[in-house]
Formats: sequence, C-alpha cells, structure tokens
Amino acid sequence: MTEKKLHIGSLVESAFNQSNKTKTEFANAIGIANQNLNREFKKEDWSVIKLIKAGRFLNHDFSYLFTLGEPIKSKPKVLVQIEIEDKKVNDVLKIVNDNDLLYSIIKQK
Repeated sequence: MTEKKLHIGSLVESAFNQSNKTKTEFANAIGIANQNLNREFKKEDWSVIKLIKAGRFLNHDFSYLFTLGEPIKSKPKVLVQIEIEDKKVNDVLKIVNDNDLLYSIIKQK
C-alpha cells in the first residue's frame, strides 16, 4: 500500500482561503502570532490540537486526515417494528432469517 503524502499546512491554508476570515482572526484562534501564519502554512506537520482549533474556527472538518486507507462503507441499518399475532411469530422469524422479508412484503401488495 502506498501512502499518500500529506501537507497539513497546505490543506489548512486552502480551507482558510475559502473562508471569509482574516489572517489576524485565524492566527488568534489557533494561538500563534499573526506574523507567523505564513510560516505555519508552510509546515507539513501540525499538532492535533492546532488542527482541531483551525477546524473549529474555519468550520471545516479535517477528520478525513485521520482515516486509515479507504473509508469503510457500511450497509445501512434499518429498524422495522411490526405488531403480529403470537401464532405468526415463527412465520415472520423464518422470513427474516431467510432474508426474504422485502420480497414477502412486496409480494403481498
């Protein structure tokens, strides 16, 4: 697996440039002097705390930087609540276990 090279300063600068914030406001929000902001953007590596502060101030989600590889795509979960007669419980459970519930519902319509 090849690792993608990240330059955190560039990513944050890009998010900053898309905001309507001033450099002074941003520098204060992340706890650095205004005159050091350009130097901070040139840094490849940022502390997590500073990145969180930047994200909050810019209203930008940098959490994608912390994923390991491709994001996991999970199947959507569906909760179905139905009321059935006691004598039909086993029939319904059989249909659910056979993964044929949707087909059965469509077929009944």
